[in-house]
Amino acid sequence: LEEVLAQLAQAHAELQERTAQLEALQAQLREQADRDALTGLHNRRHLARRMDRLPVEPLQGPLSVAILDLDHFKTINDRYGHAAGDKVLVRTAALLRSVVRGSDLIARTGGEEFLLVLPQTGASEAREACERLLSKLRDETWARVAPGLRVTGSVGIATALEGADSAAALER
Repeated sequence: LEEVLAQLAQAHAELQERTAQLEALQAQLREQADRDALTGLHNRRHLARRMDRLPVEPLQGPLSVAILDLDHFKTINDRYGHAAGDKVLVRTAALLRSVVRGSDLIARTGGEEFLLVLPQTGASEAREACERLLSKLRDETWARVAPGLRVTGSVGIATALEGADSAAALER
C-alpha cells in the first residue's frame, strides 16, 4: 500500500508539473497571438479583447483615443521596397513607445495604422502627445533606412469626458 501511495504521489507531482508547463505555454501562445510579429505592438485581436472586457460604467476621468496613419505608405513600399517599409513600421512603433506612458495602450490595427488608447488624458494632453509623435516622425533620420526617405503621419483624436460610458466611448 505504501508503494502504491508513493507512486500516486509521484504521479500527482508529475501531473502538477506538466500542468504548470502547459499553462505557461498557453500564456506564451496567447501573448504571441496578441502581438504584431513585425513591430511587437499589440494587435487588433488584443485590442478587441480588451474592449470586450470594459465595464459599462462611467469613466473615472477623461479618455482619449488617437489613430495614427502614416502618410503615403504605399509610395514608400513602391519606391524604397517592402523591407524599407517594414523598417519604417518598426521604427514608428519605437517612436510611439517613446511618447506614451505605461498605462497607455498602443496597437497596430492595420498595415500602417496605429491606435493609442490614452486613459486619464484630456483632449489637449492627447494633442500634445500626438504633436510630439508627429515631430519625432518628421525629425527622424530616415535616410538610415533609405536615402531620401521622409516619413510623415496624420493623427485623429477623440476624447470622452469623465462620466461617459467607457465601452461606448471606445466604440466611437
